[in-house]
Amino acid sequence: MIIGPLIILFTTFYFFRNFTRSVTTLTKATREIKAGDLSYRIKDQLKDEFSELATSFNEMASSLTEQRIRIKLAERLAAVGELAAGLAHEVKNPLAGIKVSIEVLKNDLHMEQEDREIFLRIINEINRIESLLKNLLNYARPSKPQPISVNIHKILDSIIKTSELSLKSPKESFRMTKDINFTRDFDSDIPNIFIDPGQLQQVFLNLILNATDAITDQGTIRIKTSRATDESFEIRISDTGHGIDVEALDMVFNPFYTSKSKGTGLGLSICKRLIEQQNGSINVFNNPEGGATFVITLPVKHAHEKYEAVK
Repeated sequence: MIIGPLIILFTTFYFFRNFTRSVTTLTKATREIKAGDLSYRIKDQLKDEFSELATSFNEMASSLTEQRIRIKLAERLAAVGELAAGLAHEVKNPLAGIKVSIEVLKNDLHMEQEDREIFLRIINEINRIESLLKNLLNYARPSKPQPISVNIHKILDSIIKTSELSLKSPKESFRMTKDINFTRDFDSDIPNIFIDPGQLQQVFLNLILNATDAITDQGTIRIKTSRATDESFEIRISDTGHGIDVEALDMVFNPFYTSKSKGTGLGLSICKRLIEQQNGSINVFNNPEGGATFVITLPVKHAHEKYEAVK
């Protein structure tokens, strides 16, 4: 009669002690995180459900640390973006004045052909700087979307025809020898949507020009549309070019990353920013048979969502 209650009492005390120790350990951990020590981890080996809680807590602390680093990086990038945008705006006006002055001198002065070519080279370099400044401003301060009801296939058709004409009479001589075939695979089930057509044209044109550059001599660029879900659809732009280096797949949308000798590295970054402004997403992967495919996913916004999209 005496031993029985003692065993029960001892067992109760043992479990209660383990319980309170586990709760104390978890409470201490939460206080450390609350105090700002995101490096704190629960190292004690807890039992049963408390072990799962400790594991979840450590994973949460790791996630918070990563998010904190990302937030700090985003704040720095935002500050740099504001500074760069202000600097670009201030540089544009004097640069335009320099360009006009050089063009006047080129036309008014009697120069040898060699000197005239130097002036032309200066003007071309100024044009490149202006293009870089324009892209920088577009990336740092993208314009607010102005959605209207559009037919996505008409926009794509227009961009494809423009690209075909540019291949026939290119500004860049290296595109003259390319034999590129454009194919369309449009899903008739996609309705008119409310979206900013100007921003969408900018994205499509940039991707198709990149696909053109990726093809060496001859190849095919395929543009396909399809429903992804009831609430979204996809636009796939594929090429049969040289593809993208595996190491670069995760970096192609980073600002100022480029594999081109004359590129600014802002084209795909701006595309990503514009698509995200439309509540969409953009991804890229290499095709098994060669080349690369960019996949744009956009929501289907109907008439009753028009005013919400404008906000």
